[in-house]
Amino acid sequence: MAAVTCNSLPDGLDPVIRQAAESVVTVQVAYTLKEHPVVETYASGFVVNARGHVATSAHLLNGFRHVLRKPGMRYRVTLFDCRTYEAELLSESEHAGFVPDTAILKILAPPDNLMPVAIGNSDDLKKGDPVFAIGSPHLSNNAVVPGEVLETGVFQKKPPLVPLIQASTVINVGASGGALFDASGKVVGLTASCLGADTGPAGFACIRNGFFVPIDLVMKFARPFIIGAR
Repeated sequence: MAAVTCNSLPDGLDPVIRQAAESVVTVQVAYTLKEHPVVETYASGFVVNARGHVATSAHLLNGFRHVLRKPGMRYRVTLFDCRTYEAELLSESEHAGFVPDTAILKILAPPDNLMPVAIGNSDDLKKGDPVFAIGSPHLSNNAVVPGEVLETGVFQKKPPLVPLIQASTVINVGASGGALFDASGKVVGLTASCLGADTGPAGFACIRNGFFVPIDLVMKFARPFIIGAR
C-alpha cells in the first residue's frame, strides 16, 4: 500500500485540538492477488474505543463490494504518529436505512495506548457553533480545518434520507471518514461529503462546505458491533 505522509503535531498546538487529533487515523483498503495490489483506496477514520474499533466512511469500499469478504482484502489503519496496524471490516452501512456512509473496522492487535475520541452529542449543535474537522487528505495526516456549523438537520436529495450536519469546512480527497469536533474537542460528526467541488492543482476539493453524519447516528450503527467485543 502507498505510504502515509506523517505530519507531526506542531508545538504550541491548542491542547484540545492536539488531543482530538491523536484519535484520528488514516484508513487504507486494498484487494491483492499474489501480494500485488489490484485496487487500492484510502480515507480517514477515528478511534471509537480503546479496544480498537474505528469508524470511517462506507464509500471507501465502493470499489470492493464484490470482494469485501474475500481473502485478498486488506485493511490498514495508520495512527496519528504513523504507527500502522492491520484491521478487519465488521460492517458497513450500504444497506442500513437509518445511517448513511458509515463503516466499522477493528484493529486486529490494538496497542495499549490507543487514544479513542471523546463522544459528544450532535443534538446539542446550533447554527454558528465553532467546530473543526480533522482528516488525512491525499494520505497526509493530521490536517485540521476550522469552521462553524451552518445548519443541522439537513436532508440530501438521495437516500438514505437522514438529517446531516452542514459546516463551513473544506474537504479534500481522503478526508472522508474523518471527524468533526466541537469546541470542547468532542466528536460530533463523521465526514461524509461536500457541497460544491472543484478539481485544481491539488486534486478534488470542496469549494464551499461539508456534510457530516451526526455522531449519534454513527454510534447507533456501531453499537451492535462493539458491545461485548474484546
